[in-house]
Amino acid sequence: MKMKIIYRPLLHIGDTSRTLLFVYERPTMESLSIMSALRQPQFDTSFESRLASVDLTAVMAHVATDTGLGGTDLARAELLYRQFLTLKARYPATQMVPPKLVDEVWHAHITFTRQYFLDCDLLFGEYLHHSPDLADSVSSFEQVTLPAYQAEFGVNLKAYGIASAASCAG
Repeated sequence: MKMKIIYRPLLHIGDTSRTLLFVYERPTMESLSIMSALRQPQFDTSFESRLASVDLTAVMAHVATDTGLGGTDLARAELLYRQFLTLKARYPATQMVPPKLVDEVWHAHITFTRQYFLDCDLLFGEYLHHSPDLADSVSSFEQVTLPAYQAEFGVNLKAYGIASAASCAG
């Protein structure tokens, strides 16, 4: 029996579209290999350009209201959140604990459920899950997140005074 593949548009975002894949057949090693390759998100644009197209205006207004941040601090919070998303894209298999300030932005972004879902699909090709109450969050933050911000962006979170870990991971 041959593999039948039917493609149907599932989601369109700007110039990119995702395709729903139906396979009717008992899977073989070859068909599983093909399906695995097809499931890997393929993007026409760089992560950086996709991230730049994400509009966080409403999210940051929500953060300003909730935290009282303004001006430079609010801009720094957005930048650090965008950098966190970049780290998650570069190291998708690594659990990262965000700084508390970044977690505030992440929580606000998640509350805009439709936007968050579409932004995650645009950026990662899947939903970026938020896992609260990570038991070893402080250790993970110090061993993974702090060095990652420093290595990737030259950002010393301790110098910013943002050296406290959130109790969650993504």
